[in-house]
Amino acid sequence: ASSVPLMQTPAHANAPVAFAHGVASGDPSTDSVIIWTRVTPENSEPVNVRWLVATDADFKHVAKSGSTIARPSADFTVKVDVQGLQPGMRYFYRFEAGAHSSPLGRTRTLPNEAASVDALKLAVVSCSHYAFGFYHVYRELSKMADLDAVVHLGDYIYEYGPDGYGGDTGRAIGRNHEPPREIANLYDYRARYAQYRRDKDLQAAHANAPFITSWDDHETANNSWRNGAANHQADAEG
Repeated sequence: ASSVPLMQTPAHANAPVAFAHGVASGDPSTDSVIIWTRVTPENSEPVNVRWLVATDADFKHVAKSGSTIARPSADFTVKVDVQGLQPGMRYFYRFEAGAHSSPLGRTRTLPNEAASVDALKLAVVSCSHYAFGFYHVYRELSKMADLDAVVHLGDYIYEYGPDGYGGDTGRAIGRNHEPPREIANLYDYRARYAQYRRDKDLQAAHANAPFITSWDDHETANNSWRNGAANHQADAEG
């Protein structure tokens, strides 16, 4: 349980309008894919966001477009389930807010059941502790133009603070977790995800191909089970 109000957002939300956390796509089907971004607004008011999906990187051939609202209640993130796409197709997408445009994203749909597919190229990743090192693998994935999808098996984030697992390495390389504590409430988790998603190599991997994701324990707490978790103190953390 969280004692932080739902409408509270990280302090960096008051910077000028930007797309500081990149773009992402995921969960592709034969005729749809989900696209995502986070707006960094100039104040706490909702932001109108336009989205475009095209068959070319110059957006001369827009296949789908629409608008949505980035709201404080969702930490100014937007997630669009884009329907009516063609199977087995590469698409490009971006978001716009006012005069600002997001980075370009690449995604693709799955081939239909009747298609003859000679090969499918997947990247499989997991266990990506921010404080333990730099995201060179994500950087390499971003260079693979023929990658169909990235399968992430979980531990996309870790919940530890600087005094926990990986803290010594994080201090040595200047890459410690934010906020500087074991995360336990909604604000903490939003801030931790925001830190990970500011990493340019992770942004580049997300922009290059859709992710198909699962979760493991560190998305919530270490070694969680039916009645608790290994490093979760019920009396202090709910």
